[in-house]
Amino acid sequence: MTQRVLIAGCGDIGGALGATLALEGHTVWGLRRRVEALPKTLRPLQADLAEPLPAELLSIPFDTVYYTAAASERSDAGYQEAYVQGVRHLINALQNNPAVKRLIFVSSTSVYAQTTGERVDEDSPTIPHHFSGQRMLEAEALIHQSPWESTCLRFGGIYGPARTRLARRVLEGGAQLKSPASNGLPFYTNRIHRDDCVAALAFLLQVPSLPSLLLGVDDAPAPWNEVITWMADTCGLPPPSVVAPSPSTTNKRCDNQRLKALGFALQYPSWREGYGPILASLQKK
Repeated sequence: MTQRVLIAGCGDIGGALGATLALEGHTVWGLRRRVEALPKTLRPLQADLAEPLPAELLSIPFDTVYYTAAASERSDAGYQEAYVQGVRHLINALQNNPAVKRLIFVSSTSVYAQTTGERVDEDSPTIPHHFSGQRMLEAEALIHQSPWESTCLRFGGIYGPARTRLARRVLEGGAQLKSPASNGLPFYTNRIHRDDCVAALAFLLQVPSLPSLLLGVDDAPAPWNEVITWMADTCGLPPPSVVAPSPSTTNKRCDNQRLKALGFALQYPSWREGYGPILASLQKK
């Protein structure tokens, strides 16, 4: 069945999600500060999530609401504004909308602070030491305290055609390998292609009953050094230099089995399938 969908914080992922859902026949509204940047198939709602939202703006009978905002800066204040304040403002404005049934929030694996390369899932402890994970957990708590069925989808490191920072660093010789941890274990990285992020969010719209937490990563958490070395080899570059990792570096392997058990299938099961075309495209420029 088609739905009426609101995407709040409709930027890169939200815009692509909205375009996908509109193509499937859903009626989609995109809320952001600059509505001229929205895909043409979305209905615009202009507002700043950092400010209280007028309830009349969100009185449309939405069935499902997504929160896909991104912080404008990587700082505690930036995360507080984008996730904690933004979520609170959205929930307050929707409180008296009787149509809303479901709220889906884009979160992050930064909520985990494990350091020994252990496998983590939705039931693993979350005691983040960094502000990014702390603010995400605050936002998740607000989501789950809302009066609607709610789900938080924790994405790993997102990459894709418009998210090429790591690939460019490798090509420019700026990416570095990490020396092993004090226990001799490698440092793992958990990644997911941006198109799989969008597909997973669109997939959740039709799932009858959602878990409150889901992990969004590919099938192949891998040692950082393996990923960087493979990328350098693929581009015909010499091995990168080695540096000591930051003391605050987390180290875990995220498990996506709960998401896959719902029936979701990845387009890019590993970072190799995802980064190969990106590196080839960058090398042609």
